[in-house]
Amino acid sequence: PRYIYTFEKWGSHFSKIDLIEKRVDSGAGYSPNLRFFGHAAIPTENKYVFATAMNDQSGLGTLLVIEKNSLKIKTEFATGGAYPHDCQWEEASNSIIVLNSRARAAKTYLEKSGERPLSESSSLAWIDIASGKIKKKIQLKNQYGGYAHFSNLGNGRFVLNGSFDDRGGRSRPLLALLEGEGKVIDRL
Repeated sequence: PRYIYTFEKWGSHFSKIDLIEKRVDSGAGYSPNLRFFGHAAIPTENKYVFATAMNDQSGLGTLLVIEKNSLKIKTEFATGGAYPHDCQWEEASNSIIVLNSRARAAKTYLEKSGERPLSESSSLAWIDIASGKIKKKIQLKNQYGGYAHFSNLGNGRFVLNGSFDDRGGRSRPLLALLEGEGKVIDRL
């Protein structure tokens, strides 16, 4: 590839690196309330980059639509959850699949520290890139922590991974195999 796009995690800056010209062009979020989550997807033959971000004011996730050449943020689409992490292009559905780590943002110290679980779990959302609408959403069953990354195995099968902090403050893995419309067939 000629260009590489990079996004800060928990920050508001992003860059486009031109490997041929050896140049770096930088951009920044268009709102002080937005923080990137370090993930983006670039559809085949499309002039936009789609990057996950969190709106700290609303407590909800957003998918930012950024013009590849100018690095201007054109618009944003709701992700249907909070703390959106991994996102991937799915050509067959003309969608960006976004993994929301939670359904809503933590509002209290107990929720943030993991001492009290958030009542809502992670979700996968298919966002149509033409309309910005959520075409499909699968709500997962995790009570603690959140899934952050996924692999699309095809035929409606996904491997999801993330983590949660146990009561001793140790980070523990969260892993699931999702098959079909939300059927978790294995969880560690």
